[in-house]
Amino acid sequence: MAKINFIEKQKLERILNMDQGYVLDFSNRTFQEFIKDCLDIDIYKNYPNLSKAKILRAILENEKDIYVGKLINQLLKYKKEFHTIADNEKEDFIFCIDLSNRLLGKVGVSEKKVTVETNKSIDFDEIKRKLYSVTLIEKPNERGFEFEKFLNYFFEQFRLNPRPSYKIIGEQIDGSFSFNNCTYLVEAKWKKEIIGIDDLRIFSDKIISKSAFTRGLFISFSNFNDYIFQRYNNNHARFILMTVQELFILAERKMDFKELLIKKIRVLEEEGIVFRNIMELN
Repeated sequence: MAKINFIEKQKLERILNMDQGYVLDFSNRTFQEFIKDCLDIDIYKNYPNLSKAKILRAILENEKDIYVGKLINQLLKYKKEFHTIADNEKEDFIFCIDLSNRLLGKVGVSEKKVTVETNKSIDFDEIKRKLYSVTLIEKPNERGFEFEKFLNYFFEQFRLNPRPSYKIIGEQIDGSFSFNNCTYLVEAKWKKEIIGIDDLRIFSDKIISKSAFTRGLFISFSNFNDYIFQRYNNNHARFILMTVQELFILAERKMDFKELLIKKIRVLEEEGIVFRNIMELN
């Protein structure tokens, strides 16, 4: 049993967002793979019928210090890599780093030696400036090309390891990025006409023709035809939808794009809905 007191448990649960049975943004599959890779434990064999949060609590309760320390360390690395550490989380994050080091038998880490990324490192003003400059381009082809360039810059800002637009046999891909152990193909549309079912069908086919872990993000200047929702909601879609307007709102409010992705993905996975506007997400 790991030597973790009540206060340490509460701080750890807070930094790992263990509310309502969740742990960060892990799905059942990715959480199983993460624990298997870290501790060589099959969680759904050892802890059947439990939520992810309850499984993690059980591991903290049952395993030795060194194993729990290793797991906490890896979870914190995952949090730092795929999430933005908010200013009000920084103190707890450092506290949990020291906790994992103590359990591993290492000396605590000084606050001065810990680099925690916050939204302050994102140049939201430059994001708005670059995105607004795209709106001023009149030629459709040139505007589309610049929009793709902007998105690559945007994904770089949030450390999503993007790839610029590329071509493979018979396909044009507007770009891609990596998030939560999945690759997301990007479709970027900047046209006045409403997005119809054909645009989504082509994009969906691109995703389905790749691996089972490939997903998609379709970003559009115009809105989406209602028939798209009738066709793809609750129908095993592997993509989410976003509008340019949402990108402007995100930049204006200095929001974390990774957190927005998590919320949109959760709506897809829990409710089967491919689009929910940023203003309607909790």
